[in-house]
Amino acid sequence: MKLLKRTAFSLLGILLLILTIATILEKIYGTDFVNEYIYSSVPFVILWGVTAITSLLYIIKSKLHRQPVIFLLHLSLLFILAGAFTTWIYGEQGTMRVRQGEQQTSFTDSKGISHQLPFSITLNQFEIIYYKGTLAPMDFISHISVADKDCHRQIQGKVSMNHIFSYQHYRFYQSGYSEDNEGSVFSVSHDPYGIGITYAGYTLLLLSTVFFFLQPAKSVPPTAEKPFATQKLDSHLAFIRIQSQQ
Repeated sequence: MKLLKRTAFSLLGILLLILTIATILEKIYGTDFVNEYIYSSVPFVILWGVTAITSLLYIIKSKLHRQPVIFLLHLSLLFILAGAFTTWIYGEQGTMRVRQGEQQTSFTDSKGISHQLPFSITLNQFEIIYYKGTLAPMDFISHISVADKDCHRQIQGKVSMNHIFSYQHYRFYQSGYSEDNEGSVFSVSHDPYGIGITYAGYTLLLLSTVFFFLQPAKSVPPTAEKPFATQKLDSHLAFIRIQSQQ
């Protein structure tokens, strides 16, 4: 039992370290780099899978189902792991470049493969907002139109550094612009299943945290201190996971 526990917590620690490094590398080399060499790499996915299996075995062996709050806490972690694995299987990430007045219907992944969108994106206007009195950019804003032939409708949207545009499970991030300031560069993410599962994990994590503090003092098990440490670790893991996808 001790070996299983140490293994589970060690794997979690390794994951936390890798996610921290990935977050730093993303700021330096960009999202496409970490998606290709870390998040989409086979060793990283295997590590996720082994961590999930080890954590599940620990839950079963420790009979944590007899402690609902602690069980819910560990279950939330499994949901987050399952969401990440689902994203790896079904998710698509890439880059879209579009100039003002032009229409774009596809994006390209890190391997150069083109992915067709079920709708079209038109860049109506691109603008740079500067800090007052300086030439330092404060925000990049793209005003877009989405034409969906299947739904026979056209909607207006905005993509900026602080605003993600979402439509039909596609998420568009403002990642750059052309040298002549006439075009935008979007990071595109398509994850129809993984995000829902991951958010369910975050919801369970929040509920377990609330229930933990609402428990009467007399009902808190003697070993609650250690799961509480796990709670802190899970919270950091969830936070870094969110940061790495934005």
